[in-house]
Amino acid sequence: MITRSVRDSAAMLDATKGPDVGAAYVIPDAGPFLPEVGKRPGKLRIAFSTKPMLGKNVHADCVKGVEETVSLLKELGHDVIEDAPIINAEEYSLQFLTVVAGQMRADIEEAAEMAGKKVSLDDFDISTFGVGLFGTILKASDYVHALRYLQSRSREIGRFFEKYDVLLTPVLNQPPVKIGSLKPSASEQTQLKLIVGKWGDEATLFRLAGQLEKEKPWFDKAPAGY
Repeated sequence: MITRSVRDSAAMLDATKGPDVGAAYVIPDAGPFLPEVGKRPGKLRIAFSTKPMLGKNVHADCVKGVEETVSLLKELGHDVIEDAPIINAEEYSLQFLTVVAGQMRADIEEAAEMAGKKVSLDDFDISTFGVGLFGTILKASDYVHALRYLQSRSREIGRFFEKYDVLLTPVLNQPPVKIGSLKPSASEQTQLKLIVGKWGDEATLFRLAGQLEKEKPWFDKAPAGY
């Protein structure tokens, strides 16, 4: 579901939250979230970073979007500190790709089986099929090692949020790309930013997002040319 307002995002989460029978993981139930929209979040301790966690560079427009939000957060009375979890970008990317490739290959094979067909490039876009091919050369132990690595990093990030309520970063390291295009002809300035909170504390995110939306509405905004 695509939403364009904090209110609709909260309503969507209220409508879809909760585990199904036999779910392996259960997110703490802190809802309903719709009533949280519009509440004052209180004074929060917010970490921010404009440095890439996985890539090599962040576009100046994306950096500008974060910096403007940092200024607004300070005006709203929050404690804002430049900080971020320490991640080995190369190793993390490799282990993440290992998990994605293994799951992608399984998805490809299951889709072909359900359709009663042999696996064929003709039935998938080339990027999906290419990642799936990487999945064919992996060992089961590669997949398990990758999962354990990512789970270990997840715990480190969890400890980071013992110091902060929220982490602010760019959503992307480049401005939005038009649908169907991997190389836009020109950059469009973006005000997109990603706000991440503690495990199970979506209520704080909705209160903070609502506060930001009130100060700087984005419902009718879109990058130039969209």
